[in-house]
Amino acid sequence: MAFSTTRKDENTISPIDSPLPAHSESTIGDSLSIEGEIHADEPLVIRGRIKGNVHVNQQLVIAESGQVNGDLYGKVIIIRGTVKGKVVSAQKLIITGSGTFHGDIAAEKLVIEEGARFKGHVTMDSQQPPQPQKTAAAKPAEKSPAKPER
Repeated sequence: MAFSTTRKDENTISPIDSPLPAHSESTIGDSLSIEGEIHADEPLVIRGRIKGNVHVNQQLVIAESGQVNGDLYGKVIIIRGTVKGKVVSAQKLIITGSGTFHGDIAAEKLVIEEGARFKGHVTMDSQQPPQPQKTAAAKPAEKSPAKPER
């Protein structure tokens, strides 16, 4: 099945080592490709390919086979696959040893495991998403007032 939702007992340990309690979880399977925006109020595991932004109010996992070309928004985001875009995590972003991420990060906490690949900028403040970098040419140089000699 390419897309599924399963119910879990509160005492069951999630197979994705969830730091958040999971009552249910949705999965986008390996053979599924989606183009467009995704919104979820429950934990989501992406094993397929997504072209578009993903908004999850819980934990978001990009599995090793998962590929996302778009922005990710969630409480806890775990990247085991490949992501190109911006990530805004309210609590924590984890890029595992198998993960590849290209883009900007705004997160309260960041974990990059050995072997992970990351190219981008990090802002350690979940309240404000990363802002585009201004080049030196775009910002005029300020002149320092000359100090009088004594």
